[in-house]
Amino acid sequence: MVYHRVAPGRFVRLTPLEDASLYQFGTMTAKHYFCPVYGTHTFARPKAAPELYSVNVNCLDMDDKRRAAIKLIAFNGRDGWHQEALNRQLGLSSSATPAARLMPRRRYNRA
Repeated sequence: MVYHRVAPGRFVRLTPLEDASLYQFGTMTAKHYFCPVYGTHTFARPKAAPELYSVNVNCLDMDDKRRAAIKLIAFNGRDGWHQEALNRQLGLSSSATPAARLMPRRRYNRA
């Protein structure tokens, strides 16, 4: 899935919030909304940035030309964000303000 974070003023739902299913866990800070019919994760108020919306790009109402113009940034979800590589992909200098909030690398014990 491809997600894009947007400010509340730029986020417009076409379906009433009451028609979405809310899922929360842990600290209950993040709010994940799903389509109750198909189970698709449509958008969220993420724990890392609760002031923003994280929107599933595949759920946006847009034509193919606009969808093709979306710039994707590779992230495998395992190695953490590498800020220099991310800045290069976005065309920013290495001294630029971080393009994304750095997430700590987590290690899990395997039994």
